[in-house]
Amino acid sequence: MDLDEDQAELAYHYSLAVVQELMDLHNTTALEAYLKLLREGVDEPEAFRRSFGDDYAHLSSRIRARL
Repeated sequence: MDLDEDQAELAYHYSLAVVQELMDLHNTTALEAYLKLLREGVDEPEAFRRSFGDDYAHLSSRIRARL
C-alpha cells in the first residue's frame, strides 16, 4: 500500500481493533470458519455474514465506539 507513516499506523491500529472486536464478539472458531469460506471461494461479504452473523455496518459502529 502507498501509505505514509501516519496512515500506515492508523491502518494497523484499525485492523487490530477489527480483529479484537471480532474475537470479543465470537471466538477463534468463527475466524477459522471465515478463512475457510474464503479459501473455498465464497464471496467475502457472504463469508463474513455466515461466519460472524452480521454485516460491516454493525461491526464498524462497534469499532468506532471502541476507538
